[in-house]
Amino acid sequence: MAASVQGNLLVDQAVDQVDRDRLVSLTIDLTNIPSPTGEEGEIARTYLDTLSDAGLTTTLQAIGDDRYNAVGILEGQSGGKSLMFNGHLDTSFGNDFADRGPGFKTEGQLLDDQWIFG
Repeated sequence: MAASVQGNLLVDQAVDQVDRDRLVSLTIDLTNIPSPTGEEGEIARTYLDTLSDAGLTTTLQAIGDDRYNAVGILEGQSGGKSLMFNGHLDTSFGNDFADRGPGFKTEGQLLDDQWIFG
């Protein structure tokens, strides 16, 4: 089987495992946790619980007073290459969102069944 065809099959298999409703709900739930820069503790702990519930080995890595990285590891079975996903947990430099419009409010919402703002 050609590498590109096999790669497409693997991508299709991975996409088939995604529960869209669960992913949207999780994203909105995390968006609803205020996490300005320097105050990411609550969102990190919540995300760590999500990773743990999914069966990953987890670690809460302190990087400041109330700043943490949520680290989840899922060991592979074949000794192949590693894959790392990462992203920011902080959402802004403060809690003053009054005049910033959509995307800067702490209440997440799904718009047009395809865009999450929050």
